[in-house]
Amino acid sequence: MLAGEFKLIARFLDWAEVRLRGAGRWARGVWARSSTAVRALICVVALACAAALVYGAYRLFFAG
Repeated sequence: MLAGEFKLIARFLDWAEVRLRGAGRWARGVWARSSTAVRALICVVALACAAALVYGAYRLFFAG
């Protein structure tokens, strides 16, 4: 909805989409070439990042 109202936001979203699609293709290629151990490590790192994000959001919004 914002992109329909603001040209700057629309241009940024277009730029970000191209970059994220490229990163997604790269990640898919890494995943396909990886062994089971590397895939497990990737999952652990992703879960740790998600937990840190959730904890940071909790501290920001609910902790005094």
